[in-house]
Amino acid sequence: MTLRPILTAPLLCAALACTPVPPPSEPVPALPPVQNLITDGEIETTVSGQCFARTAPPTRTRIIEEQVLVTPGIRGDDGTFTSPPIFRNQTRPVTEPIGEGTRFETLCPPEYTPERVATLQRALKARLAYNGPITSVLDAGTRAAIQAFQAPQGFDSPLIQRGIAETLGIVSLDRASL
Repeated sequence: MTLRPILTAPLLCAALACTPVPPPSEPVPALPPVQNLITDGEIETTVSGQCFARTAPPTRTRIIEEQVLVTPGIRGDDGTFTSPPIFRNQTRPVTEPIGEGTRFETLCPPEYTPERVATLQRALKARLAYNGPITSVLDAGTRAAIQAFQAPQGFDSPLIQRGIAETLGIVSLDRASL
């Protein structure tokens, strides 16, 4: 039977030339609160604590016809037109929402933690739906990626639908859904 020496933590650290890590010289900036990144009224919370958002509403495009003044008229000293005004007919499309979007369950603002947003960014990047940096911030690029990723599934919104978040592994599955 051979005896092996047991190294204690200080001896092991000395043997491996460990040095304590100095504290950072500059404080690490805190991430902004997630609630400030979500527009007021964008998420509706029920009494039971569930959160809901809406998809982009359906739209209708109308063609507007209007006359545009190209050259103003020139009046003489007596007030009559010496050169009449010139107008041009112009058409332009106007897109307007009709009705409201579809209501769906989303994550509540406290669930959009920096860790969860980073996981969401990595999950979208792995599916080639996000090409930005992993910032842990629910910024415009992340929101656009969320919307582009889930729109084909019927959720045209920059907020993640809870079922899609579960499928991506962003949140744990509810026992009832197992």
